[in-house]
Amino acid sequence: MVSKTSFIGYANIQFNKMGKKTKIKQAVIVAGGKGSRLKSLTDDRPKPMVLVNGRPFLEYLVRMLVANGLKEVLILVGYKGEKIIEHFGDGSKFGIKIKYSIGTIEENNGTRLKNATHLLDKHFLFMYCDIYWPLDLEKLIRHYDKYDVLGMMTLYNNKDNRGEYGTRNLVQLTTSGHIINYGPWQDDVLYSPTFKGIDLGYYILNRDVVPLMPKKDFEFQGGLVSQKLAPNKELIGFGTDHTYCTITDINFLKMAEKFLAPKRIIFLGYDVLNEHFSKTLPALKMLQANDYKIFVMGNKPDHTKSYSKIKSELKRQKIQIKRFYFCSHHPKDRCECRLPRAGLFFQAAGDHHINLTESFFIDSNKWSSFIGEETGCQTLIISKKDSLLKLVKRIVALDF
Repeated sequence: MVSKTSFIGYANIQFNKMGKKTKIKQAVIVAGGKGSRLKSLTDDRPKPMVLVNGRPFLEYLVRMLVANGLKEVLILVGYKGEKIIEHFGDGSKFGIKIKYSIGTIEENNGTRLKNATHLLDKHFLFMYCDIYWPLDLEKLIRHYDKYDVLGMMTLYNNKDNRGEYGTRNLVQLTTSGHIINYGPWQDDVLYSPTFKGIDLGYYILNRDVVPLMPKKDFEFQGGLVSQKLAPNKELIGFGTDHTYCTITDINFLKMAEKFLAPKRIIFLGYDVLNEHFSKTLPALKMLQANDYKIFVMGNKPDHTKSYSKIKSELKRQKIQIKRFYFCSHHPKDRCECRLPRAGLFFQAAGDHHINLTESFFIDSNKWSSFIGEETGCQTLIISKKDSLLKLVKRIVALDF
């Protein structure tokens, strides 16, 4: 079965019949560029060391890799690489082993990777240094293992045009999920409807890509992805609707600060309020007292009077709901926002710079676990054993 976060329409998907289970313990981060679009901030440091909420951006990436169970990070440094080495050292203070491949300032990112061949594992996670996307490595590996290819690119589906290039997309895929064209430098195709998605800079790669690399200095995207892997159907796509952040320029840096800022977020199923409203008040007051932002998610209310009554009572009780999100479509419309599909959650994440993997979702419907699986939200189901208040107390206790 195709992953729920992958592109829809893989009618001719060819599964790998060997039953392989790829093991990835190493991440490789290319971090050697000057970051010219952040010039005022990169005079004395490389781009991934630019501070975001008082912490180097690269540190967010490293901590995310640790949370995903990786054991080693290989950082490909260049411009002011000593700043990275001084901060991270051997990685022991971050709970991971860190190695370095030191290149020149002028080298392109593909050359940096090729020059580190002797340090690469058989399979590894290859990353850009300026994009943060909530990684679920196990989910990526499961998708990669369905195919017999040398690489996999993670893509932002860009259905909401919130990608780095707005309405422009970079990738052309077959119905089987293979990437056959990748065109970040081809302005004539960036607006083509046949192109879907934005390269997020998270790749699973087999070390066997090295012999395909050009002998001269080259860009990873152009020299390897676009000219070697894509034309030979050696690259597949893994699509996601979860928003991301980048630090490519000052404006994106400001959005990254919002996205990476600590937040306390709770999503509640509308039925929880609608069916047992009076019983929810103590839990809602506890969440508000502990600085949680509350979002209510549901399909279109059957009775607008009950919805209006709930809103009036919330106002009387001085309980603030950050926002109600409702799907207004008919079930036959097969939209992506009708629960238990996760479209509303991805919309809320984009609207409010939310990392869903650091949020909670509480509902009374058993199918809500599917939303948790797709979004990464920590999902809790109300039952006779676990009331809303009991679950909220458990969440609040985790944060203190």
